[in-house]
Amino acid sequence: MDYSILGIVALGAFFLIRRYQRSLGPQLLQPGTLIVRLVIYGVLSVLIGVTTFSLGLDWLFDLLGLALGGGLAWYSLVHTRFETRNGLRYYVPNPYIGFAVFGVFVLRFGYRLLTMPSAVHTPGSPLGWGFDSSPLTLALFFLLMGYFTVYNLGLLQKSRASLDPPSSD
Repeated sequence: MDYSILGIVALGAFFLIRRYQRSLGPQLLQPGTLIVRLVIYGVLSVLIGVTTFSLGLDWLFDLLGLALGGGLAWYSLVHTRFETRNGLRYYVPNPYIGFAVFGVFVLRFGYRLLTMPSAVHTPGSPLGWGFDSSPLTLALFFLLMGYFTVYNLGLLQKSRASLDPPSSD
């Protein structure tokens, strides 16, 4: 048995559960956590983006995914509610938008996993996985990264704005 697939499935399940928990109900607005998420999404995006670009793959799909994800995140921020409870700031994300973005990526990833004879360590695949050979899969990955990056940046901006003292005009 290939334990790498089991590890990927376990990591994917953990990611899905965490995403589900962050999509429902009020979430504490924590600037430190938002910064850590930004670093993770940024590093992942840069590493995979540089790899696809250096391998001559169609990086325009990467940019398209980032742009669409950023636009959806902005739209989602408009529909995010903010509230204060017991002196703490919370945000309530719109669950439909976040689930839609995440769901599209998960469905595409699952489809690629099921339709590829050997999804892991595909011979001839530049990254060794086979997922990188599909511009659509890469575009959806970058849509997800663009969405979460812009959404977390917006939350960080709103958290900082809530800490600024009101202007005395």
